[in-house]
Amino acid sequence: MPGLLHLFFETIPVTSDTYGREFDLLVTATDVENNRPYHSMILPAMKHFNKKDSTDATKIGDSIIDIEESKNTGCRLNISIATGAHTSKQLQSAKPGYLINNLFKFLPSLDAVNENL
Repeated sequence: MPGLLHLFFETIPVTSDTYGREFDLLVTATDVENNRPYHSMILPAMKHFNKKDSTDATKIGDSIIDIEESKNTGCRLNISIATGAHTSKQLQSAKPGYLINNLFKFLPSLDAVNENL
């Protein structure tokens, strides 16, 4: 059974006019046997992109369990976005690498990082 996000993106296409983003790969909780905080969602993405070292991975999420997953996997970076499951204060309790309060303000910064890679 495809993951919920897969079904969402098949049903409601995300266009570059709407968000300016395209996804190379989606791995959702229903795509793996062990859900977060285990590393089961990050490892298939690493394999897809031929990455063997988890320090090459960055986890972006909106919940404490996303931060835990990142730490359990050994990701170099975890970014929490406080416009989803948990508030900024709740996310801070899990000590994320970075905390973003507004996704749409964050996206231009991500573009700048990508341009410098």
